[in-house]
Amino acid sequence: MTELTDTQKDQLSNEQLLGGKAQRSYDEYIQEFCEQKRLSLFDSFRNLSLTDAENLMEVKRMLFAIDALESEILTVIETGKLASISLNKQEVKH
Repeated sequence: MTELTDTQKDQLSNEQLLGGKAQRSYDEYIQEFCEQKRLSLFDSFRNLSLTDAENLMEVKRMLFAIDALESEILTVIETGKLASISLNKQEVKH
């Protein structure tokens, strides 16, 4: 691995910090919120008539939004973990 510039180190540090914040938020609130919202949406779906296309689509849109939110947060967490690995490798090198 080549030597990181100060700008690269700053970027990795910022990603590491953001990933840590995202991880704590996810663990403390977001994961359970997403699970509960999915259960609620599933119950709504079960109670809808197959002919209620508008509300079926709304449930689908809400599920898509929850999935997208969770995916984005998990991506930030993973990026933070990878930044930590890169920074740790750089420290071991020195």
